[in-house]
Amino acid sequence: MNKILCSVIGIFCLFLALPQDAYAIKAWATKYNVSCSTCHGAGGPTSLTPLGRDFLRRGHRMSDDEVNIGLDNLFSINTKFRAHDSNAPGRNSTFEVHAFSIYTGGMMSSHFSYFTEMYLYENTGKTSGPADSAYHSKLADAYIMWNSRPDKSSFTTVKFGQISSDVINLYMMAGPRYSETRPYIVNNSAVSPNGYKPFMRNFGVEIGQTVNRFHANLGVLNGTGASFTNSIDNNESKDVYASVDYDLDSQGSAVGVYGYKGRGLITPSTGLIWENDFHRVGVFGQYSQGRLGLTGAVTRGQEQVDALGAKTNNTGVLAGADWTLSDDLVVFGRYDYFDSNNAKANDQMSGPVFGLTYRLLETGRIVFQYSKQGKWVPTDKSKFWECRTELSFMF
Repeated sequence: MNKILCSVIGIFCLFLALPQDAYAIKAWATKYNVSCSTCHGAGGPTSLTPLGRDFLRRGHRMSDDEVNIGLDNLFSINTKFRAHDSNAPGRNSTFEVHAFSIYTGGMMSSHFSYFTEMYLYENTGKTSGPADSAYHSKLADAYIMWNSRPDKSSFTTVKFGQISSDVINLYMMAGPRYSETRPYIVNNSAVSPNGYKPFMRNFGVEIGQTVNRFHANLGVLNGTGASFTNSIDNNESKDVYASVDYDLDSQGSAVGVYGYKGRGLITPSTGLIWENDFHRVGVFGQYSQGRLGLTGAVTRGQEQVDALGAKTNNTGVLAGADWTLSDDLVVFGRYDYFDSNNAKANDQMSGPVFGLTYRLLETGRIVFQYSKQGKWVPTDKSKFWECRTELSFMF
């Protein structure tokens, strides 16, 4: 019965889909009087076009931009509806309003811009407890940005606020993407009590440099390590990230490297207070040619796991592909792998994700996704499957 429901939901969404413009932040499309597909094309593993990436790196602005602080050019709201099903024990078929959020950003002056993503509501997946335990609000991104020469192909930027490296969003599917879920490589912490995940944002400052097709950034963040988004520093140590990437062509192909080093204060209920020293480094690449998009990344990390200095290594792999069938329909696939402790056998997470996305309305889309992922299981058993359908729109 569950498989039938999953199939019906997917087919129903196909018939709902009406081919029009791409899903993106509507306020900016209004400001520049362009289609959303100018920055969010139908192809590419993260759905951003080369122009869209340039727009992001300049501070959500064009090279020949003019200041316009009209509210309709600065604010958009987004809503996500979901239906999902699974054969995992305790995982019932269900409908949900997943999130309601506000996006605001753009130019404030010739050299300054800002961006904020605020979730007023986000479903946590809880089915019991106090009424407010089923949802929460959060500040996802919030920063002010200075650009030295926003009208040139080479420029320096300084960003301050709640931030993370752009390459995590652009090349590792943490930000704009077709799939409803993030890959293990950016969405998984390695060991408790360190909750660090590469996609997380924290308060800090970043300096970036663009020289034509070359991009580099260096960020210094609160050294919380074991805490999540919206956290104030709990020790004197700071975390550091750095990345370098290079555009190989005008269609979006690129290669690069990324690194993160942190030190978080651990305060157990019993025993010694200590700081866990950790790092994660990786290489990534993306190939975009015509209707085909490929992306891949490999990370390697090390975690301190106790006050005595014991350490473990972790490895992550991401491999993804998408094919543009038409201006409005894209099919995609992805394989995730994450081993949180290389010395421990059979504890790795892995599995495939498949799906398709349709453009819907002017700034809306429907995504249908099927996955069979999870921890390693003996050969006489199979991993649990899950299918999700998400309708999201913005205006």
